[in-house]
Amino acid sequence: MNLNFIDLVQVPINILDQRLIFSGLLEKLNKNGIEIHARSIFLQGLLLQNPIKIDSYFKPIQEKLIKLNKEAKNRGITVLELLLGFINGLSSIDVAIIGVNNAIQLDEIIKSNGKDINPKELSYLSVTDERYINPSKWKN
Repeated sequence: MNLNFIDLVQVPINILDQRLIFSGLLEKLNKNGIEIHARSIFLQGLLLQNPIKIDSYFKPIQEKLIKLNKEAKNRGITVLELLLGFINGLSSIDVAIIGVNNAIQLDEIIKSNGKDINPKELSYLSVTDERYINPSKWKN
């Protein structure tokens, strides 16, 4: 595959959506000198919600979300720090794109950033069913 015409890509990637890691495409893009911008790292805020109070639509992945929260607790960090650390641990990622609703959220994200977590340690949290990791497929 010739990737010489691509300079930059923006990709969805987060603790649940690890498809690009498992497929090897993330590493291939990186090896071809393509700048990679990660988006959807909070999965439209789903990953930051209390897993016990999530919408019933997400019940099939509720156990993964509970494990995500337990993982953060076991490491002595917040879920936000875990999510950011996962992205920071991906050496192929050049930039993380985040959305915030206000300055307080931005400040919290800035303060929570800085940890690097080996993404391989979190592969057990991966979900492959696009109904839950692709917001365009979420019920309306």
